[in-house]
Amino acid sequence: MKKPVSFKTQRGNRVFRLAYKYKGEVKHAENYNFRVKRRGKQSDFNLGLEKKEAGKLADEISAFLKVKGNTIQAAQEKYSLNFQANAPLPPVTSNLGVLLERYVKVTPHLRPITHRNNTGALRHIAAFILKLPRNPKRLTTTQLATWRSKTDSLELTELTPVQLERFQAAFIEKAKDDNISKGKAVTTSNFYLRCASSVFAKKLIKHYSDLTLPSPIPFSEFSKLAEPSHRYVSTINPSELVTSARDELKSDYPDSYLAFLLSFYCGMRRAEIDGLIWEQVDFVGHHIWIRTTDHFQPKAKNSESRIDAPEFVMAELKKFKQSTDSELFVFKGTKPKFPPRCRKLFRHLIDWLKSKGVKQTQALHTLRKEAGSLMFNQTSSIDKSADFLRNDPRVAREHYIGRKERLELSFGT
Repeated sequence: MKKPVSFKTQRGNRVFRLAYKYKGEVKHAENYNFRVKRRGKQSDFNLGLEKKEAGKLADEISAFLKVKGNTIQAAQEKYSLNFQANAPLPPVTSNLGVLLERYVKVTPHLRPITHRNNTGALRHIAAFILKLPRNPKRLTTTQLATWRSKTDSLELTELTPVQLERFQAAFIEKAKDDNISKGKAVTTSNFYLRCASSVFAKKLIKHYSDLTLPSPIPFSEFSKLAEPSHRYVSTINPSELVTSARDELKSDYPDSYLAFLLSFYCGMRRAEIDGLIWEQVDFVGHHIWIRTTDHFQPKAKNSESRIDAPEFVMAELKKFKQSTDSELFVFKGTKPKFPPRCRKLFRHLIDWLKSKGVKQTQALHTLRKEAGSLMFNQTSSIDKSADFLRNDPRVAREHYIGRKERLELSFGT
């Protein structure tokens, strides 16, 4: 149902949406407004996005101001969304940069990588709309700053369903004619659209009430395409890979070998290995505890759990501890602006894995999927395999666990 430009409340107060011109066309803000005039001076009240609630607030403001001694300032602090939560939000230019700054400010609970993914995805879409280069990874620091400045200048009213459909279609058109390439293009475009839409989550819209948002709200009427199956299909021989790691890494590259063992035998994520500290290692109980520390935050609630490490892995950890002077982190690293700390270690291990036939883009993550598949083959239980991976069972089934055993019907033979 289309939102009215203005309406009268039960008590006869007029509530309206502010009009503005964009490229010669008259448009209206998403939020409702109530205007009061006293002693020749007009004062506006931001009433939010919902018509019913806006009408109710307008009548309450009117009644409040009829009481002797109640001032406009007091009414604004009490009722206007611009003045609530002790954080006045003055009218601002409604471009992408302002929106992203606001988004990061009102979501301090999110992990830095989540902020980077979501803001980066929205900038990527903005670059497409503005016809800018869309691969900032290849830009220098100065070029990247210029690129972000240009994408951040995009007016929010440009984020229309038509533009989003064009963005999606461009991915498919660039893909090759084969179904595999098209499937990858659909998955990639969905990733950008899913991350970007998080900035416009319903619970966040109230924080953008002073911004001029397009109607409908971006992504609210947009559907992502159906993706191909993401179930893991193993293309490696785990026995040969483990033997090669022991023969080629253990002596000359003990840190890469240990990272390999933690990823394969313990199903640890790269970030968990990167931030692992000695306090998380229980040599007595043969456990590794994945938990929040001063230097690491797990991916999700179910990621915080106990890893039951094999005895020989714990022996390698103890041997590694005796050979290193690192008192805090298990693996030495630097302090880069963005993770991982152990960039050099992971680059060496990933290059080695690819030389052994692990061709996936996220080669290290493939070890985790292989481990989950082997655990499923060992236990015949999705739940136990998901517990081992510290994942949701549905996610484990759809992304991490591949079938190892043969399911061959021998009836009548």
